[in-house]
Amino acid sequence: AVVRRTAVDNHEAQQAVAMLGRVFDTANIKAGLAFEAKLAKPFGQQGSAKLLGLSLRTGPAVEVSVSRAIDGALQLHKMEEKVVEQTMVASGRMEGSLYASAQKAGVSPEMTAQVAKLFQHKLDFSRDIQAGDRFSMVFDRKVTPSGRTVENGDLLFAEIQANGGDAKLYR
Repeated sequence: AVVRRTAVDNHEAQQAVAMLGRVFDTANIKAGLAFEAKLAKPFGQQGSAKLLGLSLRTGPAVEVSVSRAIDGALQLHKMEEKVVEQTMVASGRMEGSLYASAQKAGVSPEMTAQVAKLFQHKLDFSRDIQAGDRFSMVFDRKVTPSGRTVENGDLLFAEIQANGGDAKLYR
């Protein structure tokens, strides 16, 4: 039904979904899974669109796609990026909120939320944190060779130097 909403005809939609079904469970797709379709629409918008390509990310480092070859046939492609584990060290000065400052240093919003939650009993983020205060975080993550984070790991260390004092947490 989702592929049909792109305005391709029934046969082409069924063919594309059948091809994707070879490497991905198309019957049990989770809500919110996004896909990208490339279409060629006939001049004057009359008739069905022609599917040029359809791709979706089925996992953090896996993309499945169907594309049209020069001869007109649909071809299936599955690309898996290699994922490596790394320990990340991020630090910087507070410029605005902890969230904005940490994001600028390469920390994900989820990891920053974890740090804020851990420090909430030690620091009042609206009174104790001021521009120029420092923060440091050390955490594990899984990344692709291009540097895209696919999964956050454990927080190993966090420190906020604020209001003349230090707050530190170790795993």
